[in-house]
Parts: sequence; structure tokens; C-alpha cells
Amino acid sequence: MDKLQALMGRKVLGVPVLYLVGLAVVIFAVIAWRMKATEEPTEDSGEAVGEAVGEDVSGDVPPVLVGSPGYSTPGYTSPIPDPNATPMPDDNDRWMRRSIEWLAAQGHATADGATIALQKYLAGEQLSVAEGQLRDLAISHFGLPPEIPSSGGTEVPNPPAPNPPTPAPKKYVAPGFHTVTGASDDSYTDMARLYYGRTDNDSVDLIQSYNVSHGHQGPFPVGTRFWIPKYQAPKFVKATASMRTAQQIIAKNPPLNSVKMLTELNDGMKFPVAVGTRVRVA
Repeated sequence: MDKLQALMGRKVLGVPVLYLVGLAVVIFAVIAWRMKATEEPTEDSGEAVGEAVGEDVSGDVPPVLVGSPGYSTPGYTSPIPDPNATPMPDDNDRWMRRSIEWLAAQGHATADGATIALQKYLAGEQLSVAEGQLRDLAISHFGLPPEIPSSGGTEVPNPPAPNPPTPAPKKYVAPGFHTVTGASDDSYTDMARLYYGRTDNDSVDLIQSYNVSHGHQGPFPVGTRFWIPKYQAPKFVKATASMRTAQQIIAKNPPLNSVKMLTELNDGMKFPVAVGTRVRVA
């Protein structure tokens, strides 16, 4: 005790040892306090440490490391899909939307045209031929819609009108009446061709002789009627002393019945004729 008191009473550089000891104690206390404050983790740093080492800092919920798939920062949506999320079921509206986009992108139709066609299809309405083609393209590419609609059918294009059958050519058979229908049968030459198959003067004169009331030649108006006699080879007689006038020749050669008829059979002949003249009578 005496030695301690003697020590405390000594001085170092004029400063009592007791003061120096007290100063040292204070310095060590301050250093010890600062070291303790540095080593003890704060509340925030404890959470960070827990996140870094994976410690359970929440009690019941296991921690999630920063940057891990389950980590979420307020205002941030993770690009990684949730494997437990239920996929949105497909429906007819989604089928129609992707079909419209595809049909328009492929140039098969405008967006409006594709929309109208598929809306009508899903509503069970009847489609035109073009709309039915768009429906079939969509189904072949995307399959049937989730809810198959009742079919309204597709219009059947009107078949082209069949060509009218070619009328059978008219048969012109003499004897009989002929009525002029147009430019193809409005002359004696035309009628001779139709009924006799020939156009020589003998044939033409025969028809003229039976239709003297219509004049010597056409063309004749549509609707004019003619008597077409049966064709026969020309018949001639020789004029005699008792048969050289027109009336004498007509009387002895039926079916001659008029001077005009005789004249039409003998173009340019003047009556009475000389004996021995060859005269056509049929």
C-alpha cells in the first residue's frame, strides 16, 4: 500500500502519475466504445447480411436473395414468367383476332374484309364464296375456333347459263307457202336456194310465175307470203299455127292461167310467136 501511494505520488515530466493513469483509462474506454459500436450490426445491415448469407431474418418466410427469380423490387416486374401462373384460356375472339391479322398480313384480304367474313362465320351466318375462302384459309392455318359455330353454309355460285341449243335448221319443203323473215330469204333467188338448192334462171322463173302479184323481183318486205311450187324440170312446147298466141298457149297447157305467168316463164318473149318457136309452159 505504501509503495502504491508512493507510486501515485510520483511525477512524470512534472505531471502526477495519478493523472496520467486516469487519462489512460479514459482513452481506453473511448477506444473500447468505438470498437463495440463498429462491431454491433445495425438493423439495416443485419437484413443485408441475412440476404447475403441466406439467413432467416423474417422468422417464418425464407429470405430471397437480391437478383434471384423470386426477388421483387417495388415498381419492377420480373421478365421471368411465373411457372405456377394459370395460362389464359383460348376463345373465339382470340382466334378471330389472330386470324384477321394473319389474313391481312398475307395479303389474302383487307382487315375489314377478313373481319366481316370471320364475324359472319362465328355468328353462323351464310358466307359468300369469297368469304368462305377466307374462313377456310384461317381454319387451315390456325385450326378450328375453340367453340365451333353453327354453319350458315356458303353461297353456291350461279352456274353459267347454258348456251341455248342451236336450233335445227329449218327444212324448206315445196310445195308450200313461204313468209319472208329477213335479208336471207327476201328475193326469188333466196327462195330458190332454200327450197330447191339451186339458183339458176329456170328455178327462179318457176317461183316468179306463181307469184306474179308480188312483182318481178325483190327484195320483198318481211312478212310477205309466197307460194313455192314443187320443183320440176322446165317443160317446153312448139308454137303451131293454131297455138301461137299467149291465150292459145295458156288454154292448151295447164297449169298456165295468165299471160303474166306465161311471160315470167319466158323472160323477154313477145306474143304471138312465130310457128315453131320453143315456148316454156311449166
